Amino acid sequence: MFDVAIGLSSYCWLCNFGLVFMLGLRVSKHIGISAMQNNSELSHASNQSSHRSNQAPYIGAAIAIIVILVVGLILVSHFLFKPTATFQAHVTRITVQSSGSVVVSYTVSNSGKASGSPLCTINATGSKPAYVGVDEFLVPTSLAPGSALNSIAQISVSDSGARFITEASISCS
Repeated sequence: MFDVAIGLSSYCWLCNFGLVFMLGLRVSKHIGISAMQNNSELSHASNQSSHRSNQAPYIGAAIAIIVILVVGLILVSHFLFKPTATFQAHVTRITVQSSGSVVVSYTVSNSGKASGSPLCTINATGSKPAYVGVDEFLVPTSLAPGSALNSIAQISVSDSGARFITEASISCS
């Protein structure tokens, strides 16, 4: 394992640093071991025992670091990649209720992968720009994935201009 780290140094010093760092080794200690192996004064048996005694604590540390990294990645991916609800909505009808309000019928559907209650905004406009109605509301029902809801919303219109409202749009998130 030590020779692999030194072999990588000629191709990628950053890879070597990452491998040595992950195993908890110091480069100077590793180079010293390699130099001792080539020294004719040391016997082959003492080199082998030196490798074994130095290697054991680092393997345990490397395994612990790998386990911590894997658990951390699992937790991060769980929170970052949650399935979400995606809503699509459209207005189906506009009805004047009084001089100051309209009733907007709408359909909202959940095309996502999780249940949720959408926050919707309805904009009602007409032939005269002075008369508008806007409402933002939270749909009180949680929509399951693939389901749809038909409902109505009463929208107040400025200056009692409900009779001038000709169109409405809805957006939900």
